[in-house]
Amino acid sequence: MPGAIEEVIVVGERLDEAIPQDLQQFGNLVEVITADDLQLGGFNDVAQGLQMKVRGLYLAPKNGDSTMWVARFRARDARTSSG
Repeated sequence: MPGAIEEVIVVGERLDEAIPQDLQQFGNLVEVITADDLQLGGFNDVAQGLQMKVRGLYLAPKNGDSTMWVARFRARDARTSSG
């Protein structure tokens, strides 16, 4: 089906020990990106859509394998709110 959004499963390997302190210092903001947002955005794939919709998010295929991705997030580029 053209334009269908594929299922994305996010798996974390570990929790960075600094995350609770970062959240306390900078607060947090949760923004929902819907399938409609991605479909209407005209993106080539989910990775491109997420990179365009989530400030500070960087995605790259792991070892050139398009089924495994590496995600990096630069918090200083992200929108934050004070908690």
